[in-house]
Amino acid sequence: NLHDPWPVPVSAVTGAGTEQLYAEIDRALTINYRSYQLLVASTNGKALAWLHAHGEVEATSYEEDGVHLAIRMSDKTAGQFAKGHPEINMKNVVS
Repeated sequence: NLHDPWPVPVSAVTGAGTEQLYAEIDRALTINYRSYQLLVASTNGKALAWLHAHGEVEATSYEEDGVHLAIRMSDKTAGQFAKGHPEINMKNVVS
């Protein structure tokens, strides 16, 4: 729970525990992310670059009909993308 954090022991000498610390930081930063599935035209490099720069791309598949992406991002980021790319349908995947 983001509002009830627990300590992660890390050794300054050996670096032990840093991987767990990084995982907890990543979890805290992405706790409000949602999963989406998108189909982007392979010629739409601008949209693909934006998604890779602003979202957490979990899977990419290059098919005849375009690039299929499984991506996680915040509602704010998804809204920004939808506003700038209204031609792309974003399917919210409920976990």
